[in-house]
Amino acid sequence: MQRKRFIFVLAVVLCLGPGFGASQAAAGNVTRLAETDIFPDTVCGFSGTKTLAFNLTFAPGGIAGTIVDTFVADNGRGVKVTFDAGVFTFEPTIYYPDGSSSFTTIGDGLNAKTQAVRGPLLEQSTGRVITTFYFDADGNFVNQTMSTSGPENNTTGDFDCSVVGPYLAGG
Repeated sequence: MQRKRFIFVLAVVLCLGPGFGASQAAAGNVTRLAETDIFPDTVCGFSGTKTLAFNLTFAPGGIAGTIVDTFVADNGRGVKVTFDAGVFTFEPTIYYPDGSSSFTTIGDGLNAKTQAVRGPLLEQSTGRVITTFYFDADGNFVNQTMSTSGPENNTTGDFDCSVVGPYLAGG
């Protein structure tokens, strides 16, 4: 459930960007989101505590900043995924005849770095991620599609259990 919450929060953050971007483009402003949420969670079969930290700046045409998803298992071992691709740019929103719409984000460079808390790098994604978000005529999120190029190991925003599970188990 918390995994879905993280993916939803990430999608909302990305989805808010174009709305913020359009209004701020007119006003010439930027908006900043700095927030930390802490809650119990289970990752790769381990119970523990999750901390989500957002430090994002929304500007006309894109988002810059970081999202850090940290999980510390009850056994004391911890991992974190840092999303720090630099800038996600937004393509113009496309409006369809039926009233639905879509917009595309593009992220280039380093992203989704998985690392042990105070420890070694476990996995690093890099390259280009193109995500298109689709909305119905009422503005409700419907679906998204994603394509990648380059070595992208983690495009889901979730912990990769093939890498994280063995580390949390003590391996």
